[in-house]
Amino acid sequence: MMPPEKIIDRISGRSTPTSAGRIALGRLMSVPDAEHALNGTAPGHFHDAEPGREDAAPVDAVTMQAVITIGERVAALRHKNAAHAALSDVSPLLDGAAARLALDRHPFEFVIAEHRRFLLAVCFRPAGRVRRVDRLLPVSRARLVTPRSLAYLAAHSEDWSTLRPDGVRPERVLSPEREGDLDLYENRVAAHLGDQSRRFLTMRIGQIRGISEMLSDIQQYVDDLSTRPWRKGGERLWELVADLIDQNGWREEATRRIAELDDLRTRVSAVRSSPVWRGVDRRASLGATLRTTNLLTNDERYRGVAELWHRWTATRTNAGSADERRRQFQRWCQGFAAYVEVLVVRALDEIGAAESASTTVSRPATYLYGTTKVTLVHDEGNVLCLCIDDKPLVRVVALPDSLTASPAGASAELEAISHAQPSVPTLVLYPGTREQRAALATHTRLRAFESPGAPAPEHRPENVWAIPVSPLEIDSVVRLARALRWFLEHHRLSAYPQQVPCEPALARSIATVADWLSATPTGFVVHRIPAEHELAAARTRSSTAWTEVMRGNRRDSAQELLRSAWEDIQAGVERTKELTTCPQCGATSPQPERTFQFREDGTYHCHCPVCKAEWEIRLCRSCERAYPLIGIPAGSGLDVLDGDQIDRKFSVDLLAAPCVVRDRIFICPWCAKCGNAQGSRNCARCTLPTG
Repeated sequence: MMPPEKIIDRISGRSTPTSAGRIALGRLMSVPDAEHALNGTAPGHFHDAEPGREDAAPVDAVTMQAVITIGERVAALRHKNAAHAALSDVSPLLDGAAARLALDRHPFEFVIAEHRRFLLAVCFRPAGRVRRVDRLLPVSRARLVTPRSLAYLAAHSEDWSTLRPDGVRPERVLSPEREGDLDLYENRVAAHLGDQSRRFLTMRIGQIRGISEMLSDIQQYVDDLSTRPWRKGGERLWELVADLIDQNGWREEATRRIAELDDLRTRVSAVRSSPVWRGVDRRASLGATLRTTNLLTNDERYRGVAELWHRWTATRTNAGSADERRRQFQRWCQGFAAYVEVLVVRALDEIGAAESASTTVSRPATYLYGTTKVTLVHDEGNVLCLCIDDKPLVRVVALPDSLTASPAGASAELEAISHAQPSVPTLVLYPGTREQRAALATHTRLRAFESPGAPAPEHRPENVWAIPVSPLEIDSVVRLARALRWFLEHHRLSAYPQQVPCEPALARSIATVADWLSATPTGFVVHRIPAEHELAAARTRSSTAWTEVMRGNRRDSAQELLRSAWEDIQAGVERTKELTTCPQCGATSPQPERTFQFREDGTYHCHCPVCKAEWEIRLCRSCERAYPLIGIPAGSGLDVLDGDQIDRKFSVDLLAAPCVVRDRIFICPWCAKCGNAQGSRNCARCTLPTG
């Protein structure tokens, strides 16, 4: 588990190459310096990992191989200086080769199946030895009295029954007995092998179950596609779904393999109820090399156990030396950064952002999200940044450490992330699976998977969010797309009301003839979208009013000032009309003046005549800050504000998340509280215990 202080350094960029000397992420992994994880001010290079962690792995073998494969494909594109659009063709999911490798039988599975009978025979009919044990027994049960018994009796008067003139009458005496002892070295080996075999089979079941769950997610996306015919973006994601549908053999094979492994694990788990399991010291160190003993050499059952040990150690040795594992983890770190880049490109495609100019993989890419120009910049230290007008909008940090791999340590690592304070809103993408999150306590699970629109209770600060991703979960693209959409839509929908600079006298004159404008000390404020006839009438009346005001001055300069003001007003109206573009289907309203409804508190509400979606700006009742949201159908709320449930119910069509009590009340992205926090109805999410 990664030390919490190093997670803070990784996100905040406060460490230097000489501060702690090393940044250990992903157990033995070598990773870039932490200081450019956020601000990207130093060149990315790799350090050695912490010593003494050679046997730990950041993720399971299937996930690691899938990510490394994605990294190799991206590296090949960079080597060929390919077009940036080629990243869209790289699949962010487990490919057929890696899936087939995971589904095939592992050689050690055959070994366990073959030698299981020897292991069970030893554990249930073990060899033992007889040892002498002195026990304090009542006199009636004692069969032998030894000099040690007399010495003990002389020193313990509490065991005397009666004191006599010629001695004592004992009540209890120390009597030697013989008992069997199973705590032999050979039996310890058998118990250890039973435990390791069970762990190996559990790991294999988890790997294959991950593939099976990925395939089970297909129907969700098929249903989503069939119920949303208006969707414009995300064609490549649907191509991924189509490819998975073609892999019917995977699902059948995965189901069969899980049944086989579960049956074998059940048989091996019988060791836990054996006399050996209860009779040996399972914490004793056995070393890496099996000692040669008479039992392991001459007894057939123990020879089978010795063979199982040798095959098990050979399986571990095949993983490579420490240097090879270090290089493997370096490839994992590089591959995870490339995998995150592929996810970002896929996520932009999913929300309808189109690449506007051709560029190479190694150069910044420009996208158009509606009328907004967005630049994807590759910062130093494997950090991606979305910029608008050369200003950072959000950064995406690839953290190749599984924060939720250990339920006991997840809370500490997530707490460390919550204390990071980057200067730019940051999405922290780390490897994590749905199975790992399900094992966490509710409060920890909400913190392990949050997004800008669905922050965890008591979220702090407001610009760091942890998002798990995995090549075994197609939802990884969706959840990242939803987070990026929040930033892009917040930038667009929060541009209200439009401020139009103008001379104060002219502003006051025009505001008297246009009720959809109001004068300010520096110009105008556009409150609503006027109809074409309102715009024309206001322009005509303002010309007459302005002529009266400017009587005695130069007519040509006054008219030029008026013309310039109306050009700015027209531009402000057009920018206000952009707010009526549907964030779901991208449709523009033919009558924006009817689609847009402004409120007196400075907020507004819109609806789409095509897909019937609704969106608005709402004020939080707790912190009084404004935030955008997309309305949801009545009765489609959540039981708990869980990221996985949001993936399944709303996909990318959500900005602020609904409250778990009332689906018409939403969670404030800034203070992480819902409207019910100020009302009489208690919100179960907001009142969760924080321990």
